[in-house]
Amino acid sequence: MADDGRAPGPDGVDEPPAPPAPPPPGAAAGHASHGEWARDHRGDIGVALLLGVCAAAGVLAVAAGFGRDHWLRNDFWFDSDLNRIALTMADSEVPPLHTNVHPAFALFFNPLIRAIPVLSPFDRILIAMSLVTAGWVVALYAVLRLVGCRRLDSVVFVALASTSAAALFFSTIPETFPVGALTMLLVVLLVAVEGHRRVPAVAYVVAGAMAMGVTVTNGLVLLASQVAAGGSRRSWARGAVVLVAAFLGVVVLSLAQNALFPESQFVLDPGVPAGGKFEEGHYLLAPEAGGPAWIANAALVTTQVAPELRTRAKEFTEERMITFQRSAPGSGTVWGAVAALAWVALLGIGVWALLRGPAPPRFRRVVGLTLLGQLVIHLVYGQEIFPYSMHFLPFLVLTAAMASLTWLRPYALVLAAVVVSAGLANNLHQLGQAHALYQVLDAQIRATTPG
Repeated sequence: MADDGRAPGPDGVDEPPAPPAPPPPGAAAGHASHGEWARDHRGDIGVALLLGVCAAAGVLAVAAGFGRDHWLRNDFWFDSDLNRIALTMADSEVPPLHTNVHPAFALFFNPLIRAIPVLSPFDRILIAMSLVTAGWVVALYAVLRLVGCRRLDSVVFVALASTSAAALFFSTIPETFPVGALTMLLVVLLVAVEGHRRVPAVAYVVAGAMAMGVTVTNGLVLLASQVAAGGSRRSWARGAVVLVAAFLGVVVLSLAQNALFPESQFVLDPGVPAGGKFEEGHYLLAPEAGGPAWIANAALVTTQVAPELRTRAKEFTEERMITFQRSAPGSGTVWGAVAALAWVALLGIGVWALLRGPAPPRFRRVVGLTLLGQLVIHLVYGQEIFPYSMHFLPFLVLTAAMASLTWLRPYALVLAAVVVSAGLANNLHQLGQAHALYQVLDAQIRATTPG
């Protein structure tokens, strides 16, 4: 992971750095080896910690600047159930809705958040979300460095993720999606580490169970990690054992959550009937999503650059909610148009580099399969795709970062810098507009609600 220059390979791409030599037998368990490792990587450790602190501080600053009034209602903020998630994280009684698809989320957070003294529940949640954000930022930086990105490049692409629409709109609220991003990145981190040394199967089992415990469909990244490792019969057998063990782990976590919060649903529960259909059935092939083109736009472009704000009617009511679902790319501001164009170009060369670049093949397969798999899922599932943007974000940024490992690196860094600067100006403006629009919608509801 050195920062010195590398000569282009014979096919025009940079040669990846050679993996470090394995430690001597037994050294990994010794204190001296840990000390040596820390000394050898003190620069990266310092950068990672600084990025994490800045990310956590950014979450607190954005929340302080824009307020938390929108935490009190469900479905208004891009169809997110902010109040329900806040209660799930901090209340003594967990709302049962959707706990079958988030089978360990309350278990992971509720006891710890309620144990924090003095602070209000909302302040406790905000601290938790700031730490989650710091976690996925550090994990993303570590992955980038492990697969061969230079230190400067890794910082640039972490900044790209941190200033995205997904991060600004969803890291500052009570939601499962940033936690999902963190747990999915832990699986990717194991894949990146395995490019340098052997990772025990139990690590994949634990990371995969955590990912599925937050949201069951996030097990897709574990599936991709095991499929990408296939080749020999032994690899396939190991992958099958990992997948089965991780699923059994989720079942155990769900049973534990149900024991602690009896009102929660079990992971295999199909859901509560609502409006003549099972709850999750409302999100299948939903007309509100607008079809494949709008879904792909929301997943691939809106995740990074916030477009024009719109409203649409909520389901089962005449109330209005904020939406990006059918907003054209870059339609938010002039800065947004510039950022969207630069982002599409950067993502395009990133896809090319993901397909034929010098990063470890298994890593590239995991990123590509997970990204493609998520897109397929949301072609059939979801009314508003933007809330799921935190699940797309790490894999989109990792895809874009692959361009920095090729001869296109200078162009990739320039495009990334444009997206960061223009995108941040646009996304902060649109975030402020979204908060103002929420105030208008909230006032309309209060004016028409008796009492």
